[in-house]
Amino acid sequence: MKEIVYLFLITGFIFSGCEQRILEGNEKIIEPESEELIIDPVEYMPTFPGGEDSLTSYLKKNNQWIAEQSTIDGRVVIGFVVNEKGELKEIEVLKSLCSSCDKEAIRLVENMPNWIPAEENGKPVPKRIMLPISFNGLK
Repeated sequence: MKEIVYLFLITGFIFSGCEQRILEGNEKIIEPESEELIIDPVEYMPTFPGGEDSLTSYLKKNNQWIAEQSTIDGRVVIGFVVNEKGELKEIEVLKSLCSSCDKEAIRLVENMPNWIPAEENGKPVPKRIMLPISFNGLK
């Protein structure tokens, strides 16, 4: 009977040791639908050309959603991958608001210029990010 208990204890220690080794690494490798491997976290996040102010300006200037005809107020969260070349791939709605808002948010991201890619060890790497886009109608 003691042998069985010891066997279970040893097996438990082996499995917990394996689990700790997997969880101790601070880098996760996420395999998206494409064949690119995405390293998370990265040293430098991808950025819109010109930074956050330019991104905000782009979204305001290019948003064609007609707020005057809606009482919708909220945001759509878009997820996408910025690849090594700065191209935006795998664009998808992560948090929906309404179908017209979702379509406009996707259109805005699809028409964006290339971003400055993420960097890891001085090399550009693909990185998945989330971008909230606000829609404010009549209140």
